[in-house]
Amino acid sequence: MGHAAELRAVTRAGSSASTAIVIGLGCLLAAGGVTVLRVLLGVEALPSLTGAAVVAAVCVTALTDAGRAEVARAALLGAGTAGAAVLATVRVASLDPTDVIASLAALVLAVRFGLGVGAPRRPQRK
Repeated sequence: MGHAAELRAVTRAGSSASTAIVIGLGCLLAAGGVTVLRVLLGVEALPSLTGAAVVAAVCVTALTDAGRAEVARAALLGAGTAGAAVLATVRVASLDPTDVIASLAALVLAVRFGLGVGAPRRPQRK
């Protein structure tokens, strides 16, 4: 019984490599889709950001057994990738100031909470 509890703790300890690969592929899919939609159809940025977050989260949910934290992380990274794609297509498609603000906010949130830049290395316990 102790061995089974030990195995459960090991499998739930962190994200597996397959989850990271699926998150990366979901972000690539979102970036490609947003770029094509912006260039060919001139889609606005906010629906693109939302759609990319949903696509990345659905990919992780459907293809892995990840928990809520990994799905939320995938959604943040998908939206951040879409924000980068929106800003990259600025010369091809029109861009409003609200689109720029939303894209930059998605990028900042993805870098801070999705990638963990600026987070403490070790959580301090009291």
